[in-house]
Amino acid sequence: GDVTVKNNKFSGNKYGRIYLRDPNQDNLTFLVEGNSIKGSGDNSGHMEGIVINGLNREVEVLIKNNTLENRYDGISVEGNYNNTPTITGNTISGTQKQSTGINVYSKIKATIENNTIENKQNGIRVQYSDANGDGSSVIKGNVIKGNSGYGIRVESYAKPVISLNDIENNNGYFVDNQTTYTVDARNNWWG
Repeated sequence: GDVTVKNNKFSGNKYGRIYLRDPNQDNLTFLVEGNSIKGSGDNSGHMEGIVINGLNREVEVLIKNNTLENRYDGISVEGNYNNTPTITGNTISGTQKQSTGINVYSKIKATIENNTIENKQNGIRVQYSDANGDGSSVIKGNVIKGNSGYGIRVESYAKPVISLNDIENNNGYFVDNQTTYTVDARNNWWG
């Protein structure tokens, strides 16, 4: 049935994370809300904050109002069913050596809105793997600053609309477009 992970505190753990995968029926809801996950400070992999993968069925995904500190990837969502997760209101921070704040890939068309990502290696990465799909997503109203790499990276067949974000003081490209498409990145604050 539906899965809710809400209002928990995880601290001082190296490998612990919220990990949901491979739903076995359609029309489920995954809600991850109000959790605090603070790592031990180790920068190695396999210590993500929130991971949802293997989405090969119709699942509604809402990840909101979580605080993630010192995790490898803060939030990672993957699937092959054209799911449309909403990732909103999260605060993700690191030590500039850890991977990506929000990472969505395969056939995921996310709405990534009103999150704060600071002091990670990279801010947001969207990748869409189906050349025949629409690859649409929305990246709106986020604060992405102080990262040692890129602010937002767009890969493969992703076609996000990037607007009303505060993208500043990142050492890499503010928007790193690795696709052959023109990315709509109007109306952002570039610091």
